[in-house]
Amino acid sequence: MEKKSLPSIGFDRYIELSWADYALDLAESGGETESLKYWLNTQIEGKESARKTYNVLCNLWLNSYPETVRIREKALNLAQSTQDNNRIVLHWGMALANFELFQRITSSMGKLLRLQGGFNRKEIKQRMDEVYSNQGTIPRAVSRIIQSICEWNVIKETDKFSYINESKKILRENDLFSWLLQAALNRHKSRSISLLEVFRLPELFPFEFAENGQKLIRESPAFMIIREGMDQEYVVLKGFDFIN
Repeated sequence: MEKKSLPSIGFDRYIELSWADYALDLAESGGETESLKYWLNTQIEGKESARKTYNVLCNLWLNSYPETVRIREKALNLAQSTQDNNRIVLHWGMALANFELFQRITSSMGKLLRLQGGFNRKEIKQRMDEVYSNQGTIPRAVSRIIQSICEWNVIKETDKFSYINESKKILRENDLFSWLLQAALNRHKSRSISLLEVFRLPELFPFEFAENGQKLIRESPAFMIIREGMDQEYVVLKGFDFIN
């Protein structure tokens, strides 16, 4: 079987949370992708719009990629015991893992929220233009991702095209916390990050980690702590195929 490569953009449509939930349910049960296609035709006007939305949801949950296959498998196992109000964590982590653009956009959001308490759509588009200077589809994709996570109640629109962070979700479930960090760190080419900075990854801005986060990382079999010098500790993923 031909190995699929992660999509270069992948997330370029507005995605409602209920649609992502349906795709996750289908992936968890091992259902056929045709079921998703049929269902979306009942939810979305226009066959072309439904088809493009179907492609995004397949890239999110139904397609398996070598670089993130183990992250996906862990997510589907976690989905069996994850409460409905925590499924946003699974969608967010899988989007970070599979969509480079989603990771870049949410990282920019997180940095601006930390720096100035909010952001506007123009600021995000300008930052993405610096990375994807020759791709005309990027501005539309930026708008669709912002629109989607606003519907997910992660950010809130204050003025036209200006946004602030909604209240943060505190992660107390050890397995879910560990998996989200794995999904985020798998994108970092350095393969390691400072233990002090791991809780400040800007792309994880919607989430607040429990006070015992460092203890959970030290005890988790998914991570390894490397010490450099007297007081520098770095978190490294164990046993994952990193994205090049």
